[in-house]
Amino acid sequence: EQGDDGNQVSNDGCSSGCLIEVCGDNIKQTNEGCDDGNVVSGDGCSANCVVESCGDQVLQVALDEQCDDGNVTPNDGCSAACLLEVCGDGVKQSNEA
Repeated sequence: EQGDDGNQVSNDGCSSGCLIEVCGDNIKQTNEGCDDGNVVSGDGCSANCVVESCGDQVLQVALDEQCDDGNVTPNDGCSAACLLEVCGDGVKQSNEA
């Protein structure tokens, strides 16, 4: 036993098997957006078990983000897919002729 809170209810900090429930244990609790079994950020699920996505202002290189400016607004240098908006990328930006 890692813990015993006197009940057989999981998702209250101590599982029904008396294991401490924490971010990184590969079991998604209701207070977690994700739990991929580690506490490493940059892989889609942060060290705090928050889903990482384009527009969250954190560059996720493992998710192929080239930029992340905290929004998903096009024509600001970083696209809604978190790719750099540059001349020659095949997309006509508002500042391009």
